Amino acid sequence: MSMENEGALLEAVRSGGRPEAARLVGEWTTRLSDLEGWRGLVRDESLEEWRRLTAFQVLLDHGIAYPVGIQEFLDRAVHELGFEEAKGVDMSRSSFVPLARKEGERPFMINLPIRTPIGPASLYYSVDEANQVRQARVYPSAADA
Repeated sequence: MSMENEGALLEAVRSGGRPEAARLVGEWTTRLSDLEGWRGLVRDESLEEWRRLTAFQVLLDHGIAYPVGIQEFLDRAVHELGFEEAKGVDMSRSSFVPLARKEGERPFMINLPIRTPIGPASLYYSVDEANQVRQARVYPSAADA
C-alpha cells in the first residue's frame, strides 16, 4: 500500500467512524512510513481512547519488526511516545495475558497513561531467553474500550 493509503488510514483512525477505521486497520499489511503521525495519535489526549489504542496497536504491529531487543522495544514503544518507563511487571503467574503463551517466553506488562472505562490501558509484551521481545499487545484493545 502506498503512502497515500497510509494517510487515509491515519485519517480514519483520527476522525473516521469506528467500523471504517477497524476495517482499514484489519486490511493494512505493510510497514508504516509515517511513524511520527502514528505517535502523534497515541499521544493526543483529546482523542477518544479507542482511537489512541488503535493507533498504538498499529504502531506495535506495523512499526516495529520482531524480534527486537528489549531496550530498542522500550525506546520505540514507550519512550518515543512520551510515556515514562515503568518497570515491566512479570506476568508469568497471571491467569490472564492477552498474548499467545509460548515456551521460553516471559510476559510483562506496563501500565500506560491512557484511561479506559475498565482502568488504565496496559502494554503487554513477551521476552524470550535472549532478551528479545517477540510480540506485543495493548489491552484493552480498541474494540473493548
